[in-house]
Amino acid sequence: MTPRSLLTVLAAAAVSTAVALPASASSRTFDDARGDVWRAAGVTAAEPSPTTQHGDLTRTVVSYDRNRVKVKLRFVSLRKKDAYAQYAVRLQGKQGKVVRTVLVETSKRDRHGVHRVFNAKDSRVTCDSAHDVDYRKDKVTVTLDRSCLSSPRAVRVNVNTARATTTHRKDAVFYSDSGHDTAAESAAWSAWVKRG
Repeated sequence: MTPRSLLTVLAAAAVSTAVALPASASSRTFDDARGDVWRAAGVTAAEPSPTTQHGDLTRTVVSYDRNRVKVKLRFVSLRKKDAYAQYAVRLQGKQGKVVRTVLVETSKRDRHGVHRVFNAKDSRVTCDSAHDVDYRKDKVTVTLDRSCLSSPRAVRVNVNTARATTTHRKDAVFYSDSGHDTAAESAAWSAWVKRG
């Protein structure tokens, strides 16, 4: 085999290997303290509920590859028997102009839940997106195609979760947790996650 033909074979092997490799993702993990769930009964103001484990968000992992953003929410415990639960994941592109909220809602009638995507003005938008609620692993995952965020170089997230023990508003007890330890609901953003 001549040196030139050897180079041709090696170049072809390198190209086929490069094409077969999966997209590399950049990932960051944001931890949230345990015991920082908030409770509100009826119309009362939310108060800390440090012994509540169900719905206690402990970790958010944001992965960003060349095609999509994936956000995994890890909880101490997720319960199927709650009357209603929602997981709101807001995503913002690096330029700050494009914001999308992926809202996942579960209920007694639909444990897997449904999700919708909204823009910054709370109008529904159509985007390639998905969600998964895994009660065995106490995890909720949302994915959003990066084109829905105008394909930014980096993204950041804001996470707020809530659940209700009943759908009767008068008797309802609401529990909430955010991806930050500051309040029942937080407007704070995570650090930026660059595209992998």
